Amino acid sequence: DGDNLIVHNFVDLGIAVDRLYYSTGRQFFSDSLKILNLFGVDTFPVNINRGQLNNPSFIFTNFTAEQGKPGDTSVQIFIGPYECTITNDQGYLIAFSVPETIVPGQSYPLRLRKKGLTAVSKPLYVLKNLWSEITPPALPTGQGFATNSIGFFGSCQSPDKGFMVGGVYNHALGTIDSAHTDNSGPFTVRQFDGQTNQWSEILPLNPRVYQSPVCYFYNNSIYLLFGQIFSQQTNNLEPYMWRLDLSTKIWVLMDLLPYASVNNPVSFELDGDWYVGLGYDLKNPDVNGNALPSKKFWRFSPATDTWTAIADYPGKDEKYPTGFSVGSNGYVFSGAIFSGDAVRVSDYSKELWQYNASSNTWKAISIPANGPVAGEKYNIVTHNGKAYFFTSQIKIYLDHSYGYQLQNAGLEFNPSDGSFSPVANNSSAGVMKLLYSKDDSYYFQSDALGFIDELPNKTDKLVFDK
Repeated sequence: DGDNLIVHNFVDLGIAVDRLYYSTGRQFFSDSLKILNLFGVDTFPVNINRGQLNNPSFIFTNFTAEQGKPGDTSVQIFIGPYECTITNDQGYLIAFSVPETIVPGQSYPLRLRKKGLTAVSKPLYVLKNLWSEITPPALPTGQGFATNSIGFFGSCQSPDKGFMVGGVYNHALGTIDSAHTDNSGPFTVRQFDGQTNQWSEILPLNPRVYQSPVCYFYNNSIYLLFGQIFSQQTNNLEPYMWRLDLSTKIWVLMDLLPYASVNNPVSFELDGDWYVGLGYDLKNPDVNGNALPSKKFWRFSPATDTWTAIADYPGKDEKYPTGFSVGSNGYVFSGAIFSGDAVRVSDYSKELWQYNASSNTWKAISIPANGPVAGEKYNIVTHNGKAYFFTSQIKIYLDHSYGYQLQNAGLEFNPSDGSFSPVANNSSAGVMKLLYSKDDSYYFQSDALGFIDELPNKTDKLVFDK
């Protein structure tokens, strides 16, 4: 709750957690917090290393000369009434060990003061990102097989509900190692109630199915701005925009899309308008018949039902970039740029571009060394003027063949200065897609890694501490 230290088995701590490791170095717990107002410092990262069970040590880093130096004993750290032992450890500036009198699972105030002061200084306040699992959607059975997950779905939300649109079924055949996909896909729209956390289904009267649709919500309707139409005989792109009227449960045919021949476009939303572009134009192949990348970008205004071409994208192409918006700017992040198949993660390059709607211009944003790890299909959400980079996937050479590997970034991006800093990541849900958000609560649904190399059916909740 901001000024308490929560101890769970000497491992889960409510302060200063960047990463928590066993003494072997294997990551055990990855909650992320930032300490505010420490001796006048707004924010700084902290490492916590776990020693013996009865004497874990917790190490502050990034003190400046004014706040401390290695072995500085002029600072006293208290957890509840107990003073911690301060040491100098492996070049870190200040470390402290928790007294054995602290009881796991209990809550204690955390306070710091300089030696000689009679009054304890102002309590520390922390920003804590807390992940948890909630009940996932109940999935149907069909063809005698139990459906255990859905991948390549689209998502959008109303003020009180999240929607899963389309996708591909993954069927379990009774054993973990045996599974197959059903390209007929889900004809229903799965609806998540943000108030009750309960799932339900919407069955359109004229059902349609899409893989990897681009969806947005407006005026009690779900708009589909891109989708791959899959069946056992054909694989086509949806050339038209469709609107699912949630009052009548009918899909309504709308405009011909200005990018009807483009596969895998990226999108973001700004001020109620939807921006869609990039991808690969199937009607513009190279000499080998491969679709060439498109640089075109379009804005759709649902209030007026109009399309407008905007400035072409100046960056390099990537198969699965991610679009997001912060404030009045849109962004496109390409985290796995490479020509051909990369062998190592380090073979990929990354680009981050910012779009300003008022000037209709793109600007390259420098990515620092501690920025996102290389990856495509990034899950990026925004909260309180910042963007959060979570899961992605990367295609590399694994053992004897190419395959996809899960990447867990867990980074906060501050557009005001272009900096990145660690936050809590989530490794239990695999590749994630945002389903619904309200206030400080964000809900994610598992998506497919690769082409269903892995696909758990999990719904995870992230709460940003106020």
